[in-house]
Amino acid sequence: EFKNLRTSAQILGLSPSALSKSLKFFQAQLGKQLLTQKGRNIEITEEGHDFFKRLQVFLDAEESLLLPIL
Repeated sequence: EFKNLRTSAQILGLSPSALSKSLKFFQAQLGKQLLTQKGRNIEITEEGHDFFKRLQVFLDAEESLLLPIL
């Protein structure tokens, strides 16, 4: 969304190095390259777009489960 690791880290309340290490660990666990460095910016890869689409379905389902039952 922000295409900048420093800005993203600040919003999340993390140091840029902590966010970078977390992203590298997460990508290694998945075995997929979700983001790529482009100069000072980061860009989402095609694998990242695919992962986000699948993740969004899960997050939407989780949100509906947390809604109060009428």
